[in-house]
Amino acid sequence: MTRLAAGDARVAGAYVRVNAANVRAAWRALRGRLDRDVAALR
Repeated sequence: MTRLAAGDARVAGAYVRVNAANVRAAWRALRGRLDRDVAALR
């Protein structure tokens, strides 16, 4: 997906639109993990 999107930004936009719920959930999961990891450093 990344190589294809690099060649045509419309592809990345279309992918995100079609998979918006999954993309949103993935970002939330990543943010949660990062927040936990940062908190563990304190």
